[in-house]
Amino acid sequence: MGYMDDFIEEIETAGYSRNTIIAYRNDLKELKHKPVKEITKEDILGAIPMSLSPRTRARRLNAFKSFFTWAKDNNIIKKKPTDKMRAIRIPKNEVVIPNKDYKKLIDGIRSEKHRLMLTLLRETGIRAGELALLKKKSIIDTGLLIDGKGNKQRIIPLLDKTRKELKNYLSDNSDGYVFPDRNGSRLSNTTIYRIAKRYLGVHPHILRHMFITNLIENNVDVYTARMLAGHSRLQTTLIYAHPSKQHLASAIERTFR
Repeated sequence: MGYMDDFIEEIETAGYSRNTIIAYRNDLKELKHKPVKEITKEDILGAIPMSLSPRTRARRLNAFKSFFTWAKDNNIIKKKPTDKMRAIRIPKNEVVIPNKDYKKLIDGIRSEKHRLMLTLLRETGIRAGELALLKKKSIIDTGLLIDGKGNKQRIIPLLDKTRKELKNYLSDNSDGYVFPDRNGSRLSNTTIYRIAKRYLGVHPHILRHMFITNLIENNVDVYTARMLAGHSRLQTTLIYAHPSKQHLASAIERTFR
């Protein structure tokens, strides 16, 4: 076993939650390309790209800090590459684009490719990584066939308007990615992040958050929302389901007027 495996074994013994252990194990895999003693601050920064959501970046950095603290305490390394690295702040109130403003922004995008990419993120709630991996064969009569986390497939219906726009955009019947890069290869998550920032000023994950929140606020039951979002645990869906102040006020008004 390697040092990282030893660390995981120790936090299991210490009683860390199962979810934390799984997350930390996956996070540490990002650094397994180099011996522990040779990992630098640059390697750490490269493993927490801006294309990840703030919550994921913050957790990943915590995993790295915990591991290197353990490694130093056990005399495996002399200096921690995570020293002086500040914790990543998770916004308390994520920026959400009002639907009317979102429509104006989307309609103003001249690039058909970029407009469709952001439209799918908003109208289907798929992850940036799922959008990047979207193949032409994934577009089926009933919507999008998504290969999500844990090799779990789900079908997300498409609006007729979006379906027609996609059909027109994909004029040929060749195989491959729906939104490839210039070389026909998979688009990077970082590129998708930059596109969302350029046109909408938000992280792609915000569009996913908006999708799930809108489902809940329009009285879609949380189990259906969970299926559409591709969450393995119901608790994850509930994290996104924070009703707005207006929605709370409306609920009280409907109940007690």
